[in-house]
Amino acid sequence: MTVQPPTKKRPVLLIVLGILALCCIAVIIFGSLLPETTPSSTDTPAPTSTLPPTLTPAEKYVAEYGGVLASYQEIFDLTDCALLQEKFDIASENNTRETAGTTNFKATLGYMTASDEQMKSIGCYLSIPTATHPPSATSTTIPTATLIVIVPTQPGQAVCSCAGDFYNCTRDFSTHSQAQACFNYCTSQGAGDIHQLDGNGDGLACESLP
Repeated sequence: MTVQPPTKKRPVLLIVLGILALCCIAVIIFGSLLPETTPSSTDTPAPTSTLPPTLTPAEKYVAEYGGVLASYQEIFDLTDCALLQEKFDIASENNTRETAGTTNFKATLGYMTASDEQMKSIGCYLSIPTATHPPSATSTTIPTATLIVIVPTQPGQAVCSCAGDFYNCTRDFSTHSQAQACFNYCTSQGAGDIHQLDGNGDGLACESLP
């Protein structure tokens, strides 16, 4: 009886392993040749603003304070200082009737601020008429201690706003006369030195200004 020698399977196994190794190398090389992909700008949507890119002054006030757009637009269309002061006074009166923190309180505050801004922009606070004094029969000089009171020439015309502490000597006035006119006006309206322009209480506002 003839005994058959055992079949040699090792070369076959080596061939299989070699093929697998070549496949792995091919995958690695192929993967390195592929272009790198970067996230598309469309993957993450860019944040979009809820407001238009450009807003009119009236629209800005509606966004910040609330209220009626037409009312703000009417304020910014006015060029008459007396009418603007009337708008301010009405809004101020309505504001005092509202509870702080409510929607109506914020809206009336917006109307006040818009009126004040418009008056500043058209120069209502800069055109301050200077009071003149008739010449004296006995003297042509004015004593240095004399307080010259500057008042508006038209009844009801606003010199400045007296609804709150809005003004500062160095920031809002260029001369002592302008500051004094605002101080006198607010005093006459019963608001006193609401802007704290008279630091030593001698009746002279912003004495450091020329």
